[in-house]
Amino acid sequence: MRPVFLVLGYGIPKDILKDENYSRYIGVVLNTIFDMVSSKKVTEPFIIFNGGPSDCHPPYRKTEAEEMAKLFKTLASNKTLAPHIRDWKFVLQKKALSTVENLLFSQNIMREKKLQKSAIYIFCEKTRAKRIKILAKQIFNPDSVGIQSLNCIPIDFDQSENRYLDPSFIAKKEQAELKRELSVINNPKLLESYQKAL
Repeated sequence: MRPVFLVLGYGIPKDILKDENYSRYIGVVLNTIFDMVSSKKVTEPFIIFNGGPSDCHPPYRKTEAEEMAKLFKTLASNKTLAPHIRDWKFVLQKKALSTVENLLFSQNIMREKKLQKSAIYIFCEKTRAKRIKILAKQIFNPDSVGIQSLNCIPIDFDQSENRYLDPSFIAKKEQAELKRELSVINNPKLLESYQKAL
């Protein structure tokens, strides 16, 4: 089975091709997957870019998934790298507005593509890694889903003001978000109301 890489989105900047945080993030994602393919740790990666319509800039049409894929393809367009990514498969998950939705909707894509038994690698921002690991273990439960392995790859790319908030405040915020997201995983009605609240 193909390995599956989930790339989680973090909002939409005015111009993603000029955004330093996203350039660091997607650059590390690209290099990490390339290194794994080059070292033969994985072959034919299946990459799901995750993130819905959170565009705050007119005309409000962009999605996180589309913007990250655009940046990824721009970074991968140099002559040396381009031939190496020909067998990489890209899918855009453009509906999610939260972390839990990113994971749930990715799971749906994996079912559709018959990739449930794959090794999963989740790229995420470092301060959210603990929450994402817990959510991913609930959603991609190896005992019930039969995945090969579940790997969370935190990347410390964010240099916005949020990254330098008091660590105890970040921990409390993450704990509150985790509690809210865990409550919706197995409850479609709660998930629906959660979506409306975003």
